[in-house]
Amino acid sequence: MNQNASPVNVNDFIEFKPYWARNLKSFSQRAGYKIYIKKSIKGFIDAYLSPFQTLRLYERIWTLASKPVPLDAGIKKNTVDQLRIAQREFVPVAIDYRVLPGKVYIERIEAKPGAAKGEELPGLYLVRKTAAGEWSEPQEVNEISTKYAAVNGQSNPLSVAPDLMGKHVLHSFGKSLEEFTLFHNPSDGFLGDTYESFYDKFVTLAVKRPTAVTRQFAQVLVEAQRADKDVGWVAHSQGGIIFHTAVRHHRDTGKGVLDKHSVWFHGNANQNIRTNRTLKQAKVTILGYTNHPLDPVHQVIGLNTLNPIKIGGAIIAFPLLFSKDQQKSPHTLPYKGSVLGWIKNGWFK
Repeated sequence: MNQNASPVNVNDFIEFKPYWARNLKSFSQRAGYKIYIKKSIKGFIDAYLSPFQTLRLYERIWTLASKPVPLDAGIKKNTVDQLRIAQREFVPVAIDYRVLPGKVYIERIEAKPGAAKGEELPGLYLVRKTAAGEWSEPQEVNEISTKYAAVNGQSNPLSVAPDLMGKHVLHSFGKSLEEFTLFHNPSDGFLGDTYESFYDKFVTLAVKRPTAVTRQFAQVLVEAQRADKDVGWVAHSQGGIIFHTAVRHHRDTGKGVLDKHSVWFHGNANQNIRTNRTLKQAKVTILGYTNHPLDPVHQVIGLNTLNPIKIGGAIIAFPLLFSKDQQKSPHTLPYKGSVLGWIKNGWFK
């Protein structure tokens, strides 16, 4: 060890136990370095990370057992022997550690600024109906255990997404449904969400690297496929872009088919023809599209019509996207098949 390095107080550490993460099927016993983690870090993980994020963080830490100095490791600034690696997928943190003969000591985990202050991060949530027939408070989980799942669109904080996506799931899969899994796409504000959508839809055609939330969603699809679970999805709005781009990313990286998945697209912000082609190549079943004829997101932004009546009507209806009354928007709620009914009960209500 470097003579200028500060000593490790072993009493501050406990041996890293992979079983801390539930349902950890990807772990195997690896010969190599033993890993020790500072006791206070366990408290940080319990306080600020969801089970889904914890699982990803532990997987990253566990890789150090076989390769303690990976290619992306660097000496932390103002230290002589403390290494730093970044965990950018699933939970944005920096991991500071030191390597001694046969041992790795995890000394610090630094959260992305704001993450410990309630900033929402992508994750999986189990949502169930209460006895009163309302959707319960979402419960953080690390895998899909339900038959149906959903991915939400823009401007849907966790206080809104479970109830809204519950309405979409019930519309597509039946009113008797009692539970579903939500992949929560957190909101970064209107401009941030719009940038994410534009990037995934257009920029990734050239750079082949989707946004972080889409890469995370792609991993969710992969893990359900590996677990041999049939999952029926509803993807709404930006969620449709995330779904399509995740499947395309999976296809482009040569990771096989995703035939355990099927999907309804609601208010799809994608171009339907491109979506059909991509999902067919990955063997994902498209159950259908539910889109309001005057929805600006689907018709104009999604580039799904040349009909001047639909385009004109969608442009006129565009301000209603921002209405606080969900009934007024041609995009927010599932389309029930009647423009006249929407005009009567929504637009002029």
